[in-house]
Amino acid sequence: SGIAYQLWKTHLERLLEHTQDIPTRFVHYENILDNQLAIQELRGPLHDAGVACDDNQIHRLHGNLVRPNRGPCREKTDTLPPAVAQLWNKLLRLHADQS
Repeated sequence: SGIAYQLWKTHLERLLEHTQDIPTRFVHYENILDNQLAIQELRGPLHDAGVACDDNQIHRLHGNLVRPNRGPCREKTDTLPPAVAQLWNKLLRLHADQS
């Protein structure tokens, strides 16, 4: 619905605004749900938070916390309102530019 998209957009715009001057790590929800990508996706944020753990520990943590039956995230932007699609694409670029 249009209201839901506007709330999501406002929430993320404010998040980006208020985190621009602090170290920020973006995670991709779909990657956390995917057993093959989860370790790679979580390794950086855990390291940035000062949590020392190996891939086996991350795998166990993932298994205890993530419920893979949650609904998927939206990947296609063709049905989004233009301003929402633009913000979504910006978030995907920010995520991709992290190393």
